[in-house]
Amino acid sequence: MALRDLVPWRKSRHEGQESSLAPVRRDFERMMDELAHRWPFPELWSAGYTPRVDVSETDKEIQVAAELPGMGKEDIEVSLQEDQLVIRGEKKEEKKEENRNYVRTERSYGSFTRVIPLTAPVREEQVDAVFKDGVLKITLPKAADTGKGRIEIKTE
Repeated sequence: MALRDLVPWRKSRHEGQESSLAPVRRDFERMMDELAHRWPFPELWSAGYTPRVDVSETDKEIQVAAELPGMGKEDIEVSLQEDQLVIRGEKKEEKKEENRNYVRTERSYGSFTRVIPLTAPVREEQVDAVFKDGVLKITLPKAADTGKGRIEIKTE
């Protein structure tokens, strides 16, 4: 067996026959795909835009802050769907640089959807969303007491 026969991505000498290491290649490609989806910096793997989101919760409300630099209010849509907060948007960026010898124009476009599961029912009519300086802050008042307090035990 020659060394070139051990390389799994190399075609076999016999047309139509699969290399004995082809299953290893498929497993390797599958593992790399899984790694790409678990990687802590998804923007390095995809051309899309993923905004950073912070979620905090108190006894009375859920607070969400999304970083959306370079976007305007008209580029963002916020909605409640069942027990989830959905933030959608489209980022459009264009840079143009002109010099005596050249003109350079860079454009980048990307849409995103962030779905944030809510841990408690919220009062939809009192949800407040404020967009300022590239940060979207959403306050979601909880609908009722979540039952985290002490429960009194009764006797019969």
